[in-house]
Amino acid sequence: MADVETGDEILEGQLLEESDKVRAIVAATYTFVRSAEINRTIASFTLDHYIDEAKRAIKSEGRAVRNAAGESFDLRPSKLDALLSLEKQFTDSFAVIEALAKKADTDEGEVSA
Repeated sequence: MADVETGDEILEGQLLEESDKVRAIVAATYTFVRSAEINRTIASFTLDHYIDEAKRAIKSEGRAVRNAAGESFDLRPSKLDALLSLEKQFTDSFAVIEALAKKADTDEGEVSA
């Protein structure tokens, strides 16, 4: 096979199909090797690993939010903290939600009557 230049350049006398075939072979080989590595990694995890990871995500201290330079500027809450915050916000606004629902029912009854 002929040499393939960088980019889309094709050497003189080299067929475009030949260049595409070389690129497809390299891509397929790379994909095969990487998928074998990933499969081996995934296969090494047990159910206990996944359970421990789920617990960590729920109970963790939170994860640092970083900028492009890698500097931490905020803390992302854990799933448990986010859920507790959402529950508190919902509970605190329940009276308003209930009033709006009753108002919507009243307004709907007046329109259809």
